[in-house]
Amino acid sequence: APMADPRTGPPPPGPMAPPAPAGRRRGGARRWTWLVVTAGVVVVGVVAGGAVLIQNVRNGYYIGEEGGKVVLYRGTTDKMPVISLSRKASAKQQPNPPILVSDLPQDLQARVRKTYTVKGPGAVDDLKNNVCKYVVTEESGKLVIVKGKGQDNCQQSKLTTSEIPVAELPESDRTAVSGNRFAFIGRPAAETKLRELGERRDECKSSSPTIQGCPSGRGKS
Repeated sequence: APMADPRTGPPPPGPMAPPAPAGRRRGGARRWTWLVVTAGVVVVGVVAGGAVLIQNVRNGYYIGEEGGKVVLYRGTTDKMPVISLSRKASAKQQPNPPILVSDLPQDLQARVRKTYTVKGPGAVDDLKNNVCKYVVTEESGKLVIVKGKGQDNCQQSKLTTSEIPVAELPESDRTAVSGNRFAFIGRPAAETKLRELGERRDECKSSSPTIQGCPSGRGKS
């Protein structure tokens, strides 16, 4: 058999793909890691920012109506899926005594029924200052209850009459009635005062009054 020529050497191997440089593989992995980390940071930031935004919205206040009464709410009337952005404020922050929407001037009634944003619980005091009050006053010499007497933007209307003569009340009560100082938020409070004045008038007419200032010099001195 013929001998191989030692000068030619072994036949060259077939074509093979060159191996990827190790440095390139490490660099690609690092880039993917940074992309994942960056995306995670962005998601966390968005979630945290959304939570802060929702909390700030919930900390707001607005005035609305429930059961015909003025109610202070926390949050906003805006709607978001699943998440509630509104709740009633605490009982201590609600109007006390309660304010009927129908006892407000017409323009405020419309605002409350539509709801409106306020800066804080102090808005309740603003409504108290503007509500149409029930006044125990005098008409034809007798005690009556008149809603909105002497108040701007309030339609005056007589609601309750009585047979209690103002002249038979103690002097301090007569002075308060003439000055319209018996003014109350809500009709029940005015009705209570009217009954109280009737009892004081009866006391003055008793044989031995125990209160001061009854007519004709009678009463405790």
